[in-house]
Amino acid sequence: MMHLQHRLGELTVAVTEADSVEWSVLLDDRNPLHSDPESGARSGVGHGIVSPGPANMAHLLTLLRRRFPAATLESFEARFVAAVFAPGTAVARGVVDREETTPTGVRVHCSLELLAAGAIAITARAKLRLRTAEVTP
Repeated sequence: MMHLQHRLGELTVAVTEADSVEWSVLLDDRNPLHSDPESGARSGVGHGIVSPGPANMAHLLTLLRRRFPAATLESFEARFVAAVFAPGTAVARGVVDREETTPTGVRVHCSLELLAAGAIAITARAKLRLRTAEVTP
């Protein structure tokens, strides 16, 4: 079996208020937490605009796509642990937990996490399929 690099590296992204508002419009998510900085404080969630969950998951998917550009995503499961506030910074990181050889290539199992304000905001697991020609040692 070919051994892939076990760490996926890190992706650091700026989480901006403008991006959070734009994501909420794209998602048709009218929750004021994503557009009104005072809403979080009034509801007890925290101070600042809350970045929408799908925007935060996208950072994890971008990390996977950068490491495995031609892979097929077979499954993705995420658990939201804490809110990501804007403005701020988020760091997506992950590892390859295991690889399995298939008749057409390799299936890669990954664990991922998104950190914001130094704490884990999302944990996730993903399975990707790589054709033999796409596997790099």
